[in-house]
Amino acid sequence: MRDLIIIGGGPGGLCAGVYSARRKLDTLLITEELGGYVSKTDKIENYLGFKSISGPELAKKFIEHLRSYKVEVMEDMLVKRVYQKGSKVIVNLENGDSVEAKIAIVAAGGGRKKLNIPGEDKFTKKGITYCTICDGPLFKGQDVAIIGGGSSGIRSALYLSKIAKKIYLLEVEDKLKGEDVLVDELKKLQNVTIITKAKTLEIFGGKSVEGLRYIDLGTKKENELKVKGISVELGIGPHSEIVNVKKDKRGHIKVDGKMRTSRNRIFAIGDINDKGPEQIAVAIGQGCIAALEADKIINSKKTRKR
Repeated sequence: MRDLIIIGGGPGGLCAGVYSARRKLDTLLITEELGGYVSKTDKIENYLGFKSISGPELAKKFIEHLRSYKVEVMEDMLVKRVYQKGSKVIVNLENGDSVEAKIAIVAAGGGRKKLNIPGEDKFTKKGITYCTICDGPLFKGQDVAIIGGGSSGIRSALYLSKIAKKIYLLEVEDKLKGEDVLVDELKKLQNVTIITKAKTLEIFGGKSVEGLRYIDLGTKKENELKVKGISVELGIGPHSEIVNVKKDKRGHIKVDGKMRTSRNRIFAIGDINDKGPEQIAVAIGQGCIAALEADKIINSKKTRKR
């Protein structure tokens, strides 16, 4: 049985891995992909020490740091279930295997939220993307729409402004919700039109996306935009279904100040818990807290057995 299993290879999970290695815990990190969402982010300008750095480059630095320690990593693996049984935690894997540990840190992050409107499923990967940095080059010279005026939507618009011909940024609220510095930068761009109070109703097209319909929540008037691409940027929903612990109404796992869940041997860090905000620095800090607390618990048990 392992000392610690970390589920998730984003910033929080990687940080927990570094701290657990430095405490000489027998650690296994299980992840579908090392780097997490950071590796799919165009540009990061709010992480201390780097005035501006690309997401893939920052993720590479995080991964290299982890690799400098003896932490076993199981990549390309999905976790189906995490549960506590007595004084151990059992992790069921997609391939049918199970692994056990004294403590588990769940850092599984989240997935992109969907619109759940007509045409979305039909045109996913046929003009609709949930990863602008992955698919942005496909929209070169095209008119595109970005749905969501938070930080991720604004960053997507800034990135696409260098690739696409025209960008429409739709936000359902009466103003954009991202960082002020990003909003100011966006408003300077000539090929970006910001549309607030806009609720998207339908995506239409033939073999691929041809446009969308939305309603102006102020005037109640329905409008149509002709676009060849749509990037859905509604934020991240937590991958918390894998663990049966107390959660809030949005599905985020409830944790205390030490990142402990309602099960005393299961911790949750990063975008999956209810402590927010969803930031790299927050996930990393929580990874540190959880790993140190796990070490404290594990070593106190070892001491008692001597």
